[in-house]
Amino acid sequence: MDKIDSILDSNVIKQTKNYIEELESLVPSKSDRFKFKIRVPLNITLLTITLVLLLHTAYILYYSDKIIPGIKIANVSVGGLTYDLAKSKLQDNIAKGDTELVFTNGIDLHVTSLDKLGVTYNLDAALLDAFNKGRSAGIISNFYTGFRTLFVSSNIELAYTYNSGSLDSFISSITGANNHSSKDATFVIRETGLEITSSAEGLVVDSPKLREQVLEKIKTQDFTLQTLPVKEERPNAYTQDLLLIKDVVAQIIYNPLTLDHKDTQITLK
Repeated sequence: MDKIDSILDSNVIKQTKNYIEELESLVPSKSDRFKFKIRVPLNITLLTITLVLLLHTAYILYYSDKIIPGIKIANVSVGGLTYDLAKSKLQDNIAKGDTELVFTNGIDLHVTSLDKLGVTYNLDAALLDAFNKGRSAGIISNFYTGFRTLFVSSNIELAYTYNSGSLDSFISSITGANNHSSKDATFVIRETGLEITSSAEGLVVDSPKLREQVLEKIKTQDFTLQTLPVKEERPNAYTQDLLLIKDVVAQIIYNPLTLDHKDTQITLK
């Protein structure tokens, strides 16, 4: 019995050791655990990239002949439309919209129109730009653009041409009707003495700024009433400036200057 017990005990010990060894084999080593830690994030990253590529491919295929969502041209939504439909929509919007540019000084109105200024919009250039959104860059950049425009719209400005001479004439007509130029103080010689005409500050239309406003309105198709930009114009000589030298000038003017030249006297009046 003792021998049997000893054999049984030895078998139990062996089985226990074998069991422990099997359990230990199931527990990953430090190097295996490290590899596992790297492998899991890597697999997740690869899976994410694959999903992004698949979604982007499906997105591009669906909008292969359409402008991606969220795109506007001159604030007109053209997302999801084909090139021809988008062009037709822009043409209708221009034809039905107001085409007059109106400026006011607070009393009078100054009006012109896109036709008078010879304005022509380049729809094809804007449409080509719109159609290339989400297509012309790299895969990641294209995906980002397409995803972003789903939530934040992207507006494309309309390129245009105009007649510079017609715009100059329109601005000249406005400045001619509204400019109140400054007046310099001047001396006036009277028999009774020297007088000074008063200076006056002026108020004139800011022509460069007006030009910028007209072009901005054409670009954005903004036909709301606009107040004329004005600026103060200061005189070169103020009344108080001439008052400082009035007595000196009067002394010269009203007191003849006599010059002796040999035996001749010359009087300057």
